Amino acid sequence: SSEEATAALRERESLFSAFDDVSDVRGAFSDVRKLFRKDDPDRAAAASLLAEAMGKYREEVAWRRQGAQSVGEALAGYEALLRESIGVRQQPRLTTAQAEEVASCRSHHQDISLYF
Repeated sequence: SSEEATAALRERESLFSAFDDVSDVRGAFSDVRKLFRKDDPDRAAAASLLAEAMGKYREEVAWRRQGAQSVGEALAGYEALLRESIGVRQQPRLTTAQAEEVASCRSHHQDISLYF
């Protein structure tokens, strides 16, 4: 039925929310879902749009797999190298070495009598 198809498409569409830059794939599934909202859905048009959506999905998977194989390891090494310097503010916690460095630089005596 149309309701079951709409629910199944909505469920598949929600699977893409965990990924970045897949709006064209989600949009294609959304277009198919919108066709089933009508009282008399055009199943041939829906099948065509679904095939298009699956094609976009396969392209996205292929591109991401190729990227992971070709530059994934190099990017992971680069990120590990920069993790303790450039991305410090985005880390949930400081590393032990970073915390010791900050604690030592902020633990010096400061004469506050000049402020009174």
